Amino acid sequence: MTSSLNDTLAGTSPVDWAHDFLARAGFPLTPANVQVVYSWEYAESGGGGGMWNPLNTTQGGYAGESDFNTVGVKNYATREDGLNANAKVIHNGFYSMVVGLFMLGNNANAIVNAITASPWGTRHIPLLDVPGGPVTPPPAPEKVHAQFRPPLPIVATLAHPGEGAWLAQADGIVWYVRENNPDPLLGGMISEADKAAFKGRRVARLVARDYGLLKHLHGYTIVATSGEHYIPAGQH
Repeated sequence: MTSSLNDTLAGTSPVDWAHDFLARAGFPLTPANVQVVYSWEYAESGGGGGMWNPLNTTQGGYAGESDFNTVGVKNYATREDGLNANAKVIHNGFYSMVVGLFMLGNNANAIVNAITASPWGTRHIPLLDVPGGPVTPPPAPEKVHAQFRPPLPIVATLAHPGEGAWLAQADGIVWYVRENNPDPLLGGMISEADKAAFKGRRVARLVARDYGLLKHLHGYTIVATSGEHYIPAGQH
């Protein structure tokens, strides 16, 4: 049991932990990503948390672990176990939007909003300036840039580096969320023919594809859990 983030990380640097977590999870080391993880550590464990577990995951399966609280947040015996546990849980399928936005790595506000809207349980993450890093301007007022929240849980995400991300719902509806643009674009299996073809199926993942004259347009193929591939009518 710890009483501060400093105790949680045994006096080691939370910036270094953020760098190592991003590497372990396979996310790019960008200023926005580092700022999010650094701020997330303080939001979860600024007043104490699980040992070597600054994001307070409940992921089990590590030698010498113990419960930090009645919810099942873990204390880990080593720094490596804490990094591995947090990297594992973020890829368990419940955090697809968070993963997709971390893969883009260019919008700290979007990432923290996705985290707080996810099942992780962190309710508020104030963005903090990273020691030695650039100062981040305050976010635009919500009345100017409304936060996009999809109507149903997202089950698959495909990043479009430098531009945005495709976020797929289980029923084949796909939202394209653009960087610095509050209005998502609707696509996927939305025509009547598409809906009929996809009825009773569920999205497993999205696969990038190029199409059009000289293959200069970029989109996605929807892969169902049955293994079938579907290209939405709007991309033919």
